[in-house]
Amino acid sequence: MVRAEEHHGAIDLLVTDMVMPGMSGHELARRLQQEESGLGVIYMSGYSEQAAAEATKSAASAAILTKPFSRAAILRAVREILQNKTKN
Repeated sequence: MVRAEEHHGAIDLLVTDMVMPGMSGHELARRLQQEESGLGVIYMSGYSEQAAAEATKSAASAAILTKPFSRAAILRAVREILQNKTKN
């Protein structure tokens, strides 16, 4: 949260882990989305894709990557989120 508060300008995309100390990735995304409408989110998770999907099913501009994932997978997710953002 501190890094985002120090940033001047728009934030288009958040890449976060689902489970972190002190705050979940879902909570972080929700807080940032209050300030940045249309913020895209990529969640990373060591849990099964189904469990991660349940946690983020209400997020329209979100992608879920289960660990381990390839460089191609994260690049594809970034491209899809940012392309969808420009369409809306």
